[in-house]
Amino acid sequence: MSWAFNCVGKPAAVVAKIVEEAAITRCQEPEESYRKTALGLAAEAVGSYGPDFAVKVVASGSQWKDGDTVRHNQLNLQIEPLYGFVE
Repeated sequence: MSWAFNCVGKPAAVVAKIVEEAAITRCQEPEESYRKTALGLAAEAVGSYGPDFAVKVVASGSQWKDGDTVRHNQLNLQIEPLYGFVE
């Protein structure tokens, strides 16, 4: 199973989108718990930016299970403030 989340915008709007995404179950356990933890960390970090910033969040992960045994788990989380953003 794999998942991805990408969002660019003002911090409050990005946090709202992250919360919306985290409310949806997309994966099997334990990957779903990792996905929700990564999104929670992203929401916390993005929430610390001031309202005049723009921010980009890219998150993804994948898991391979052999029966009940997790053989591989990959997680990527990038949070980037965007300078020079104009409206």
